[in-house]
Amino acid sequence: MNSNSLVPFIRKMRFERLPEAAIELFARFYEQMAAGSGSIIPESTLTPVEPGQLESLENLQPYRAQGEEALEKTVVAKLNGGLGATMGVDGPKSLFEAKEGLSFLDIITGQVRHMNRKRGLDMPLLLMNSFFTDPATTEALRSYLDHAPIFSFVQHKFPKVLAATLEPALAPGNRLLEWNPAGHGDFLLSIKTSGMFERLVNAGYRYLFVSNIDNLSARLDSAILGYLHSERLDFDL
Repeated sequence: MNSNSLVPFIRKMRFERLPEAAIELFARFYEQMAAGSGSIIPESTLTPVEPGQLESLENLQPYRAQGEEALEKTVVAKLNGGLGATMGVDGPKSLFEAKEGLSFLDIITGQVRHMNRKRGLDMPLLLMNSFFTDPATTEALRSYLDHAPIFSFVQHKFPKVLAATLEPALAPGNRLLEWNPAGHGDFLLSIKTSGMFERLVNAGYRYLFVSNIDNLSARLDSAILGYLHSERLDFDL
């Protein structure tokens, strides 16, 4: 992080009061990029999953009852940092109409509401917004009056880098254009540095179900949750 080329980036991020952990992460990525290190994993280095290495969903059914019990300690988290530019929408992708006048956010909140009513829970919905999506999403959430708790936090942002010179990009007319959201991989670091992780743990939550806000087919399966809970596993993909 002592490289002269990094100094303006570090100064810029500290001016925006980004946590040191985020600055260190950006610096590591920047140094890898400057050194020409690629971020693509060659297919030749990958080993296929062999039969029997992964549990099938059918084999996890005995864990369903334990998963149902663990639901009260579970949070549904959605990655809500993307804009709808590729869909021709100006604003957060989550507010784009997905079906019959309902936005992705409408449908997601409806799914969580249904799960809560069916099981007598008060499971919260957690949104990881970006600096692009947070204002509009916060405003939209004002209409969800009958919903379970909805929490949100804003992920980190990284300064844009000019490809030709590796210097910070400048946009005097709109400073927001000088930044990018740090991406979905920033979830764990952002939930930690935002204080949201500690808040959820202190409230008794132990499990997070994480998926994209526009992935309407992704659903929390209590059999998989029960398997994680029973076998004391930290992560499942």
